[in-house]
Amino acid sequence: MKKLLLLLMSIVMIFTLSGCESSEKVISIYGVVSKNEIKEMKYEYDKNLNISKLANALSFWSGANFYLETSEPSDNVLYVNFLGNSDFVKGLGNVKSKNFTFKDDNELRLFMLNSLAYTIRKNIKEYDIYFTANGKSINEYLSIDDIDFTKAYNTIENELVVY
Repeated sequence: MKKLLLLLMSIVMIFTLSGCESSEKVISIYGVVSKNEIKEMKYEYDKNLNISKLANALSFWSGANFYLETSEPSDNVLYVNFLGNSDFVKGLGNVKSKNFTFKDDNELRLFMLNSLAYTIRKNIKEYDIYFTANGKSINEYLSIDDIDFTKAYNTIENELVVY
């Protein structure tokens, strides 16, 4: 009798749970290698989507550590600082990726900026994003084609910058 009751309770629970809607949502995150090479991966999240979750998903997918802190967005402006233990600051040395290849530190860093900016702007909001690294200007870590990385990222006019 106990076994029959247990079996019936199990069946009721299965039917009850199968009728519940999932609280998980799906978005896309983007690995931006160049303007002509943007890879996309689906990402499931639950509860509130935020920039830290996007950064963690990019870290997992790319093999590069996107450790960062962000400001509270204000007047359509967002400040993002890559922390000292991020691969943006440390460079290519520890990055092991099955999905992307980087020939040098500059290529890795540009990938990290482009991918994060593109993913934020597609999934959260089209902020004016200002990047720093370890509390310093991005220009101290990335020097390409005389690009001034102190400006809002989406205002930089260069074909290497994708947002």
